[in-house]
Amino acid sequence: HGKAPIKITETTTEIEELRSRVENEKKLRVEAEKELQLQ
Repeated sequence: HGKAPIKITETTTEIEELRSRVENEKKLRVEAEKELQLQ
């Protein structure tokens, strides 16, 4: 059972990275939409 926490930690880190990536993409999309509306 000693290896299980490591896998959980790695999975959590991957989830956090994916979540931050999604947040960044949302911000970029919002900024792009704002620029389109300004034109």
